[in-house]
Amino acid sequence: MSWFRRWFVFIVLAGLVVTPAAAQRRTVRIAPVAFGAPAGTAPAGPTSANDPFGRVLPSGRIVHPQGTSVVVGMNALGVALTPDGRYAIVSNDDERETSVHSALDPAVTGGYSLAVVDTQTMRVVSRYQAPNETFFIGLAALRDPANSGNTLVLASGGGSNVVYAFDLDAGGRLAPDAQHQIAIPTPSDAHLANVQRAFPSTLVLSPDGTRAFVVNELGNSVAQIDTATRRVVGSEPSVGFFPLGTALTPQGLLVANEGLMRYAFLDAP
Repeated sequence: MSWFRRWFVFIVLAGLVVTPAAAQRRTVRIAPVAFGAPAGTAPAGPTSANDPFGRVLPSGRIVHPQGTSVVVGMNALGVALTPDGRYAIVSNDDERETSVHSALDPAVTGGYSLAVVDTQTMRVVSRYQAPNETFFIGLAALRDPANSGNTLVLASGGGSNVVYAFDLDAGGRLAPDAQHQIAIPTPSDAHLANVQRAFPSTLVLSPDGTRAFVVNELGNSVAQIDTATRRVVGSEPSVGFFPLGTALTPQGLLVANEGLMRYAFLDAP
């Protein structure tokens, strides 16, 4: 018998020796494990009438917000704090008539509006609502570069193709700025965008507050606004398809495109 065959037989026998027959017949019992969502079969939505702000998420998780909650409007989308943190401005993107009332607070009606919340008392101190003025997700509050004693609020207008400018007084009341509507350029190339519709959405400010960058979801573009003059001073006509999110980075302006899940960088301002 050759050395190779002897070693082969030895290895096989060794394998048989270290694997007892009894071990092959052993039965291991494992207790059954049940997996389920914390909410069980409850549908996504409010947890109960006794917990108006608790929610069941689509994932089956249950969320109970900590602290004090307040009803600000219907279909609330955007929020921005004033530089001193005293007020939070909230945009409500609701297409329904004002005859629709909130189930949580009957005093709150439908329609596009802005709500100002006192962050110390967590109460709505004022609301702004005007005919033919629509609001979307973009909001920014800053010290007015044209008058440092005032607080300037910018709100994206969505389907109105404008960005609205407001003055916020010390009591938390919004008033239309003298240059209230900042017109956003609409696209003309049907291959790249929705013709004649910009739909301004997310807003972000430059570090010094002198520029505001608004992402135009249907225009596939970004417009640059001079916050002192309330005028558009620049535009990037093509950053992707259906851009929605934006953030300012040291390298430039990051734009997230919802349509094709692409990311586009612009040069730093």
